Amino acid sequence: MSTRICIQDPYFSNSYSLHEALNLAGSGATYAAGAYAFVSKGGVELLMGTPSFEAMLGQRPIHLIIGMDAITNEAAVTALAVLQERYENLQVQAFLHDQKGSVFHPKVCWFRNDGGGVVITGSGNLTVGGLRRNREVFALSYVSEEELLEVEENWRSWLEENGSKLYELDSEEVLERARLNNVIRAVFLDDLEGLEVVGTKQLQEVAVIEAAEEVDAVEDKAEWLFDIDSPFLVAQIPRSGKRWKQANFALSTFVNFFGGIRGDNSCRLVIRAIYDSGELGGLEDRPCVTVSSDNFRVELAAASGLAYPEDGRPIGVFVRVSVRMFVYYISMPGAPAHDFLEHWLYENSTGPGNQMKRVVATMVEAPQVIENLPLINFLRV
Repeated sequence: MSTRICIQDPYFSNSYSLHEALNLAGSGATYAAGAYAFVSKGGVELLMGTPSFEAMLGQRPIHLIIGMDAITNEAAVTALAVLQERYENLQVQAFLHDQKGSVFHPKVCWFRNDGGGVVITGSGNLTVGGLRRNREVFALSYVSEEELLEVEENWRSWLEENGSKLYELDSEEVLERARLNNVIRAVFLDDLEGLEVVGTKQLQEVAVIEAAEEVDAVEDKAEWLFDIDSPFLVAQIPRSGKRWKQANFALSTFVNFFGGIRGDNSCRLVIRAIYDSGELGGLEDRPCVTVSSDNFRVELAAASGLAYPEDGRPIGVFVRVSVRMFVYYISMPGAPAHDFLEHWLYENSTGPGNQMKRVVATMVEAPQVIENLPLINFLRV
């Protein structure tokens, strides 16, 4: 067995996320199983949207055990139930117990492949925080066929002895517990950016939210907030044939801003667009690799269907939420903020005049940039 200790830290230059590790381990896997204490809808979408898990869904067996002691609310259970109904090979069960002084708290996933398998154990849960944003440590262990058989035997024995505590997602016991986890600390009810979901033991401090959709919307936004010192990139986007939505960036921007590691194709870029309405777009999971020209190309869903302008250039603003995790906004010529962004770029860019204008800053240095865009609604206050 060989083991790699990985550190996930939004402020660590060598951060490697649990999300990326799970995607890498799942590549080519013929079976996957895991158990996580806390699950969020955003975490489900983030993990199941990675290329390796998308490939496994509908093709290879996946068995997931989720905890219901706290955090795992109606939105999370519904997201998993929808996936389970769509894919017969996906089996999800909830672990329910009433033992006082004991919490269901595992964070482990293991994969079988042709040469043995991979086991990932650590501190991160199946939430956006646990997969990307939090400071977590986990072990990535490559095991032999014999060692994996031992893991599988232990897993089967544990499932057999705890069969009475494993429930299907549509059982009334699970749904009731999920509803009890639809809670938000009362102190944050008037300040939704400060969302913190808690468990049933803190019910005296919280208000129970009856509508799962309301919890989902607030929780979703909270997972994508950024801080006043989060770096942002303002960049002109060049015409690139008929597919200008594949924005090109130089190698230096790829490494120093987007957090790419040249030659490490296991790194994944996760981005979400913010539109003029203030709404978040869908998750976009992109490979974090360069092409032969040493350029980095990232496809932007928000540019889909938009013709490249005859006059002027689209301008993208990318704000770092965590390592290789960004929200972004695209401003087209004629849009209210475009003239301001273009003027700011020309004033602050130091590159040659014939190059695309690109500037990296923070709100501390240039608050007016973000304040003029719907991105401001995602600033943590």
